[in-house]
Amino acid sequence: MGPRLILPGLRQRAQYRIEATHRALSEWARTGILLDVPATEAALRAAWETWTIDRRHAVVAAVLRAVVVGLARRGKRFDADRVTPVWRV
Repeated sequence: MGPRLILPGLRQRAQYRIEATHRALSEWARTGILLDVPATEAALRAAWETWTIDRRHAVVAAVLRAVVVGLARRGKRFDADRVTPVWRV
């Protein structure tokens, strides 16, 4: 009795549950990094200085979906008004 003799539909349901579990675990891994992030701005700034680049990257990736940068304007090197964060939370 090989793997192809599984009841019809059972394989698809099992595959769906496996994929759903992978998605849930992936989401937890991404947001789990936030569990010990300080709640106040002052504490966050202090902690940020002690974190490695990898830790900083993980925290930023957990809260930002994307950063949209608008069109460049003449004569300015950087214009913060052109930058729009797309938050996950």
